[in-house]
Amino acid sequence: MKLNLLLIFILLFIKGSSAFDYYWIGGSGNWNDYANHWATTSGGSTFQVGPPTQNDIVYFDVNSFNNSSDKVTIDSNADCKSFNYDNFSYAEIECDTITRQLNVYGDINITTPFNFSFDGELIIRSTSSIRTSFTPLFSTIVFDGTGETFTLADSLLSENKILFLNGSLFTQSYAVYLNSVSCAQSTTVKLIDFESSDIHVKGFIDLLSWYGTFDFSGANAYLTEAGQIKQFILRNMYVYNHDPDLIMYGSSMDSLFIENISHVDMLDFFCNYAKIQNTPGFGLCQMDAGQSNIDYIDASADSSSYLRIWLEKVVALKK
Repeated sequence: MKLNLLLIFILLFIKGSSAFDYYWIGGSGNWNDYANHWATTSGGSTFQVGPPTQNDIVYFDVNSFNNSSDKVTIDSNADCKSFNYDNFSYAEIECDTITRQLNVYGDINITTPFNFSFDGELIIRSTSSIRTSFTPLFSTIVFDGTGETFTLADSLLSENKILFLNGSLFTQSYAVYLNSVSCAQSTTVKLIDFESSDIHVKGFIDLLSWYGTFDFSGANAYLTEAGQIKQFILRNMYVYNHDPDLIMYGSSMDSLFIENISHVDMLDFFCNYAKIQNTPGFGLCQMDAGQSNIDYIDASADSSSYLRIWLEKVVALKK
């Protein structure tokens, strides 16, 4: 009896500390039904002894599904090291309730589009390369890894919202289609670098609790709203404003850097330091009279002739 308990303990210890490959088979089923669906090899008949953990790599491949009507239901909070999908059947991954979480601690590698109707939280927690093959993602995408780096490997299409908590996101100049972006309150310095991506925002950018760097250098951005930011950087881009014509609404930032922008109007915001260079047609507007908090504006000569500023208080203005 003691020997059997010792063997069980050893097996559980090995399972909890080692990485295993999980291959989905058998078509429709629940994520946690490991005894019938999570095989140790592609199309295999030997099954894993438990559901995937944060150390394990999951695969959906050519042997996973029977037809396009097959569904994998995430029936509890789920974990995996990396998530891999390569199957042309266009099967579906869903959840039984919107409160479910799929925690990914490594790469996301989707090489063929499929029906990712999972509308819970897709939480990326560790340094990750993200390839989706333009699969529409209906989940709330959460980036939450202090000191971690998240990198796009192709274009990202989010049909829900993106919540940025911790870490750094680099788009690698791939197009990004967003419904909305928001950040939870934190003093952790974050970085979102859109590099030279085309950014399409259907909803809003709400950074009221943002502390970090929001960098649109070289990006073509379709924006609506933004909020509290440590640094806001716009370089070498054209900003396409939605109606109403604004980029920032109720925004607050330590410093604003504008350079080589074709046109941008920024309305109703607060800023300690603003530097504008080579930006014809630039407008700054403080909507609440007497509430402006821009202490210093540095506008280069090549843009100052076009600069339009409506402010109640400017401590220093350099041209």
